[in-house]
Amino acid sequence: MDKVKLPADVKRAVRKIRWRSIGCSLLWYLLWAVSLWQYYTRNTDVRPHWTLLFFLLAVLLLPLWMFRLDKALFDRPWTGEIVKIKYRKMSEIPFLSEDIGRVERHETAVLTVRLPNGKKRRAACRRLWYAADRCYKAGDTVRHIPLVPLPQNLTSEPEGGKLCLMCATLSEDSHVHCAACNHTIF
Repeated sequence: MDKVKLPADVKRAVRKIRWRSIGCSLLWYLLWAVSLWQYYTRNTDVRPHWTLLFFLLAVLLLPLWMFRLDKALFDRPWTGEIVKIKYRKMSEIPFLSEDIGRVERHETAVLTVRLPNGKKRRAACRRLWYAADRCYKAGDTVRHIPLVPLPQNLTSEPEGGKLCLMCATLSEDSHVHCAACNHTIF
C-alpha cells in the first residue's frame, strides 16, 4: 500500500469525513430497523414475504450510495499517469441574485488515470471543473488519497499557484495554508 504523509489538519478532516459517513450509515440502518419493527408489530395480518425483501435491499444499498460508506471503508491510495481529461456537463442552474441573467454551470472534470499495472481508474474533480486544465495535464503523474476530493499532482504545480486538494482553491506559492478553508496545502 502506498503510504502518504498528510498534514495533521488534513488527517483530521479526512477522519471527520470518514466517521460522519459511518455514523450517518449506522443511523440510517437503525431508523430502518425501528420502522420495520414498528410496521410488522402493528400490522400483524401482513405477511412479510416480498415487502421485507425490498425493504432489506433498500436498507443495505442506499447508504452505500448516499453516504459514500464504501469510500469511507474500502478506498485505498493509488498512483498513476493521466491518460485523458474529459469534461462532463451536469446542469445549468439559474443563480438567483440581482443579476438574473447569470447562469451557474455545474460540470465535472473526469481524469482517466492508468495505473502501473495497466488498469484504468477515473477520478472525478467536481470542485475543480473551472481550472482542471491549469492543474492537470495528460501525462502527469497523480496520487489519489482516500477521501481527499482531488488527486495530488506529483509531476508539476498548477499554473498560478498551489492547489488546495480539499476545496480546490488556487493560492499563491508562498502560502502554507489555504485562504478559503485554512487547510495545509501539500
